[in-house]
Amino acid sequence: MIPGPAGQEVFTVALRDGGDVIALRRSTQSVCRAVGLTGSPLVRLTTVVSEAGESLLGVPGLAARLCLEDAGTVVLAVRLGWRGDSRPPSRLLAAATRLLDDSGLRVAPDGGGQELRLVQRTPTPAAALEELALELRGRLAGDDSRADLVEALRTQNHQLLAALEESQHQQEELQRLNEELEETNAGVMALYTELTSELQATNSGVVALYAELEDKTRQLELAHEYKTRFWANVSHELRSPVNSVIALARLLLDSRAESLTDEQRQQIGLVQASGSTLLALVDELLDVAKAESGRLEPQPAETDLRALLHQLRARCGAPRSPGSPCASRTTSSGRPWSRTR
Repeated sequence: MIPGPAGQEVFTVALRDGGDVIALRRSTQSVCRAVGLTGSPLVRLTTVVSEAGESLLGVPGLAARLCLEDAGTVVLAVRLGWRGDSRPPSRLLAAATRLLDDSGLRVAPDGGGQELRLVQRTPTPAAALEELALELRGRLAGDDSRADLVEALRTQNHQLLAALEESQHQQEELQRLNEELEETNAGVMALYTELTSELQATNSGVVALYAELEDKTRQLELAHEYKTRFWANVSHELRSPVNSVIALARLLLDSRAESLTDEQRQQIGLVQASGSTLLALVDELLDVAKAESGRLEPQPAETDLRALLHQLRARCGAPRSPGSPCASRTTSSGRPWSRTR
């Protein structure tokens, strides 16, 4: 063993097999209870000591020494020593550092051995250190190892039963959660089926409406085509008689024709102007038909407003009754036309 801080050695045990590790664990538990170390600190120290003994089994000269040391209060130190350069697992060293008040791995100055020191503080004052160590030696010497073994087995059984109960509780909770999940999935599937049915019905209605809209669109296109043809045909049919009226008015107004009075010449001039206006209306109908078919080419033209007003004044004549006003406008191509209501 490597010399350590001053203290009182309680027992030393050589660790050759698993039974020695169990004896070390029981002795450590007895000493912990004697110095007032219970609960979580006791469990942490005995667990680390037991794990350290099992992990180092088989190394040359392995032995454990339990000491009581003076650090203001009694400090319980378990020293595991061995020969050679074997090292405990790094996870064990990390666990000891995390769980215990102090721990450390030391190498002998001559390199002939190593020691793992595991320390846990106790609430016992250090004044009675020697008497406490003597009492513990006597207690450990007179302990009934068989009774300790039975007690250890009983404790392990209690712990095992508690673990089984906890496992059973977790299994029941998991089963309950699975049942709730199945119910939720069933509800989701029902909702999905309902939504799918509604969506299919809606899609069917949309398809039917779309087909109806297509049918109405074809009907409107056909009616529009018929209307355009009608306007074009009517316009072409009206051009011939209107041109005849305009030509006859020109013949009557020709200087080589039979002489006319001023009143007759004025009236025939009005007939010619009205025929020109009517011809302009026919041209407007043709323009509308071309515009609807996309073949209209706009041709801007200047309009003589004075001449237009003169024609309106001559056409309307004297003041009329309120029920027969005269209205006028120009065509999109700039040609004047009038309509008397």
